[in-house]
Amino acid sequence: MNFDANAHREASLENWEEAASGWIHRQELLRELGAPVSHWMLDAIEPQPGQRVLELAAGLGETAMLAAELVAPMGGVVISDQAEAMLAGARARAIELGLSNIEFQVLNAEWIDLPVASVDAVLCRWGYMLMADPAAALGETRRVLRSGGRVALAVWEHAGAQPVGAAAGTGTDRAESRTAARSRRGASAGTVHARRRRTRARACWSRPGSKRSA
Repeated sequence: MNFDANAHREASLENWEEAASGWIHRQELLRELGAPVSHWMLDAIEPQPGQRVLELAAGLGETAMLAAELVAPMGGVVISDQAEAMLAGARARAIELGLSNIEFQVLNAEWIDLPVASVDAVLCRWGYMLMADPAAALGETRRVLRSGGRVALAVWEHAGAQPVGAAAGTGTDRAESRTAARSRRGASAGTVHARRRRTRARACWSRPGSKRSA
């Protein structure tokens, strides 16, 4: 059966708009589950004061908000997601934390509405493997990175390997399962599991010019 990328994108957007209420309702538990991975990702990009960091498919933006504290006061982060309902939850959380160095953008990671070489680092936790065209998203990621910029990403090997959707409830697990089922075979690049994050989650690379590469 042929893969319909546009149908996938439409279904993914619908599913995640629907699932956002579950994420917001159980965000404290989700932060706890995702924290080991988020901290690994931050260790990988080593954000510095004054830098600009972009998070793709950010959901409620937990990882980017951790980065926001590290790049302050002169630096900032961009929290992006295709689902406006997710970003509404992220905005509320940023206000709760008193974070003022955050921008919010509704966008699909396959078409990043930012200039060339405009960010120092990109984060994407559990997003690339659900995209219709992960290669296009990675190409866009590279385009917006500055020379020496870094990327840290984490993916699930398959939808059933992760506990986050079930924890969020209210359709989140169904959203992830339905979206992943429509993804291209082989779209995922590894498994992120809290106890194995340093072995199979080492999807970190840098643009030419960096002293460190994957």
